[in-house]
Amino acid sequence: MLLSEANIDSSFEYKIIDDTVCRKYSQNTEMVCYNHSSTMGTVLSHDYVTSLYVNNGLAVPDGLKLYGNQKKCLEKGVEFKTRLELACDIIDEHTPVAKKTIWLWDSWFTCQEMASKCRAHGYSWVGEIKSNRIVFYEEKRYRIDEFFDKIRLEGGFFDVVVNGEL
Repeated sequence: MLLSEANIDSSFEYKIIDDTVCRKYSQNTEMVCYNHSSTMGTVLSHDYVTSLYVNNGLAVPDGLKLYGNQKKCLEKGVEFKTRLELACDIIDEHTPVAKKTIWLWDSWFTCQEMASKCRAHGYSWVGEIKSNRIVFYEEKRYRIDEFFDKIRLEGGFFDVVVNGEL
């Protein structure tokens, strides 16, 4: 058994979410459509929301959800879900093996829906966020970099020197 007790650290497990574009060469391929890839541009492809389970050196792909654009889903009679909704489904479907589950994702998935879904299950999460994102604090709108500066000025953050670097 892959997830045997010998392989598993019962303290922490990590789940990594991303989306993956898989290039296709025929318009006749089921649910194929044009998707954007940061490395290939806009290409005829399947776009999957994926997850990877990581624990104690073990890494196992364990989530795969095919994204179909609204038009394709309507044509095929399939329920349309956004990439974020598919990622939230992956979070809902996870059965923890360890005491603490930490979800990791890039800036595209860092949003209220994902954080709320993790919070609802008692999971922690780490996500990159772009400096031009908008956040609301005490009913005021801030760019995240402005908000960071505000919290820092109020003493909420402090500088730390590591290996001679701030």
